[in-house]
Parts: sequence; structure tokens; C-alpha cells
Amino acid sequence: MAQGLSNKQRSELKQKLQQRFDELREQVRQELRESDNKHYIELAGKVHDPEEASLADLLVDLDLAIIDLHIEEIRDIEHALMRFPMGSYGTCTDCGTNIDYQRLQANPAAKRCLDCQAKHEQTHAEKAHPTL
Repeated sequence: MAQGLSNKQRSELKQKLQQRFDELREQVRQELRESDNKHYIELAGKVHDPEEASLADLLVDLDLAIIDLHIEEIRDIEHALMRFPMGSYGTCTDCGTNIDYQRLQANPAAKRCLDCQAKHEQTHAEKAHPTL
């Protein structure tokens, strides 16, 4: 069983979360600003064949997918930051054990211990595979 976090460790991880949150928020702002300037819609209107149309669609979809990933990470960070005042930061949301400090250093927004995360990924892995 992992030991609980010291005040110094909690402070360090909270600062790391806040810093990453600020970085991601700025990245999303920049990406949205740049996507306005890329004029993919204009490009799509000037295409001459299906390959060019497909490329224009791909570029738009890629930008949106990257922004979605950043927003998902921002949400995870927000949830982690909300666990600090409740005193539940660093505790697995599934089994209630302490999450290893090394795991939290690698992913400060982790909400599950390593064992529960592995179980979660096994039971939810099928959702990542599209079906017809």
C-alpha cells in the first residue's frame, strides 16, 4: 500500500497541475485562434477533386481532435484540483487506497491507483474500438 502524500508533495503536485492547466488553456486559445486563420472552409470550397476535399476535411478534423484532447486533459486537471480541498487528492477513486507518489509525479491528474487503472482500461477498452 502506498503511503499518503506529505504536505510538500501535495503542494508540488498542485503547482504542477496548475501550471499544466494554464499551459493547456493557452494552447487551446492559440489553436482556436490559428484555426480561424487557416481558412480550411475556404480551401474546401476551392477544391477540384475528391482528394483535395478529403485533405481539407482531414485538416479540420485533426485540429478539432487535438483541441478535444486538450479539453479532456483540462477537465481531468480540474477534477484533480477539486479533490485537494476535499482531502481526497492522491486517493484512488475506485478502491480508496493511496496512489503512489511516483505515479502522481508522472500524471498528477491520476484518479486511480495503478491496479485499478489497469482494470479500468481492460473493462473499458472495447469502447475505443468502433463497430459497424
